Amino acid sequence: MNAYNSIIKFGKAQLNTNQNGEEMICFYPNLLKKGIEDTQFNTQSHPLKTLTDEEIIEGLAELEHDQWMSWADSIMKSEKISDNIFARWASLMIPYSELSEEMKEYDRVWARKALAILRKAGEK
Repeated sequence: MNAYNSIIKFGKAQLNTNQNGEEMICFYPNLLKKGIEDTQFNTQSHPLKTLTDEEIIEGLAELEHDQWMSWADSIMKSEKISDNIFARWASLMIPYSELSEEMKEYDRVWARKALAILRKAGEK
């Protein structure tokens, strides 16, 4: 029997609670290559990788930065924006890992909001 109760599945990960009611995001590393989704797995045969809140927030923040770059790129190509904004946005078109801590924090704000929504959805 699986030691975790699945709350929400998204992609190849799940937001789970363990028997103590602690929340965690779990990925199935053995199965990522095989592309197996939407199936219950036994944790003994397919060990879970549990992420800390900090790791979840960093992953979501990186996703937010990628989303912002896509949005900003489309605006920069289709709209007339000031030279100052264009230059500022262009300077931020770099991988999340290369951003300053100050700039990463802007993405983390949205990551925390996304995580709160996932947790709230799991309460239903």
